[in-house]
Amino acid sequence: MKSYGERALKSVFECNLDEKAFEDMKAKVDEVIEPIEDSVRYYTLCEKCIKKVEHSGKGEGFQEDDDYVVV
Repeated sequence: MKSYGERALKSVFECNLDEKAFEDMKAKVDEVIEPIEDSVRYYTLCEKCIKKVEHSGKGEGFQEDDDYVVV
């Protein structure tokens, strides 16, 4: 996941990906997880939603681009 985005929390990554990079990332994740034990969720945020993301404490806000994917 580090190759595709930035760590927001221990197991949460924020990624700004086009469709091909997103599919590549998902394929690589599927290769390494144990589907019976592990769970990975992908949340796509629209442009309107990404502007409303808030955080408290250390860290910077997500950098805006054309496509948004939060993993």
